Amino acid sequence: EGRSQCYNMVFNNGILQSITYIGQESVSSHKLQGILGLPFTYLNGIFEIAKDKKTDVMEFLQKTWSMALFHDRFQSARQKINAFVFDWIQDIAANGSKNPKDLELLQQLYEGNAK
Repeated sequence: EGRSQCYNMVFNNGILQSITYIGQESVSSHKLQGILGLPFTYLNGIFEIAKDKKTDVMEFLQKTWSMALFHDRFQSARQKINAFVFDWIQDIAANGSKNPKDLELLQQLYEGNAK
């Protein structure tokens, strides 16, 4: 007899706004709360995982790849990085770039391929 579970994830502009779990197994509300407000790109293909009836989403979120998402300083570090990148982009837009690699890096960031 397999486990019956259902996850409903609501994204707005690529940001996870809500997640609803229906099932008989207990789940970590702390883990679910920890991913709210994150861009779907941070969630390592969770759409495909949630669609796969054989894979438990909570089990997937317990794997090593997700440890940083639940670190107590992750959100503040993410906000600082985002603010730095935003300021950097604003400076380039206002003053132009003195570094020819800036536009290439901006394109990579936009396409999600930054190194």
